[in-house]
Amino acid sequence: MAIKRSGHSSDPLREGREFWSLALALQRESGLTMAAFCRREGLSDKAFSRWKRRLSLPPERTAEPAVFVPVGYLAR
Repeated sequence: MAIKRSGHSSDPLREGREFWSLALALQRESGLTMAAFCRREGLSDKAFSRWKRRLSLPPERTAEPAVFVPVGYLAR
């Protein structure tokens, strides 16, 4: 079963995310090791690992503005 890229996306990152999400799911379902799955599908194991790590990270979120609190000190 070969995984195919559509090649028609105007957003390569989105296509990459979709492609590698599918590849990760298929590898899990296959029961094959990552190396065996990548060999069978003709995928780079380094790229597979990189996308696995990238897709497992929580999405970046917009940071809330920092709140500064005035502090004092006690004289001794």
